[in-house]
Parts: sequence; C-alpha cells; structure tokens
Amino acid sequence: MPEIMQISQVGDENTIMGLKADEEWKYAWARAVAKAWESPGFRDLLLTDAAAALKDFGYTMPQGTKLKVESYAGDCQYQDEKGCNGWMQFKDELASEVTMILPPTPDLEKRAVALADYQATGRTYPFTCV
Repeated sequence: MPEIMQISQVGDENTIMGLKADEEWKYAWARAVAKAWESPGFRDLLLTDAAAALKDFGYTMPQGTKLKVESYAGDCQYQDEKGCNGWMQFKDELASEVTMILPPTPDLEKRAVALADYQATGRTYPFTCV
C-alpha cells in the first residue's frame, strides 16, 4: 500500500469544517436578517453585539473574527418584480465591507512558506476559520 503524504500541518484549517462553517454563516445571517425585520429588540442587539445576536441561531463567530453590523442609511426598498431579484438594482448600495488584517512581513527567505501557512490557517477566508 502506498504511503499517504500528509499535506496538512498543525494550525491549518480543516477544509471540510471551513466549508461547513461557511454554510452555517449563510443560514445564521439570513435568519438574523429576518428576525431583525420582525423584532426591533433583536435588531438593536444585532447592531450592538452581532456575535451575541447570532448565537440565537446556534452560530458562533470564528475565533479571531469580529463582526460589525450597520443599518442601511439609503432609501432603496425591495422591488417585487416578476422574474427579477427584488434587490438587484440596489446590490451595490447593499454591499458589505470586510476588513482583513494584513499580517506582518516575514523575512524574504521565509515569505513563500509564510504565505502558504497564512492561507492554510483559513484567515484569508474570513467566515470559514475554525
């Protein structure tokens, strides 16, 4: 039987768990939006402590990830038109902002490995880190 080469190292993100976390985020965020539309109290919690609000849906923010939720300040409204996504014309106005932290620059001879290690931590994908 051929020897199986280990490609993961200690500290690397588990790819399957990362994909699972991404799916969990999508469901939790959709539920949080729906609840915020119905409950002013929950909306206030989501705006002041998003991580606590998302725990209502069993979602825990990945370690090292902070989430800030802001209210939309424009005047777009959902447009219910047959055959079209009702938010389509406002997608740029409703864009979210993700802040990524640029890691410190390693010594030149270590940069290739350092970049590969950084990517493997999952930190290049903000909502999949586990």
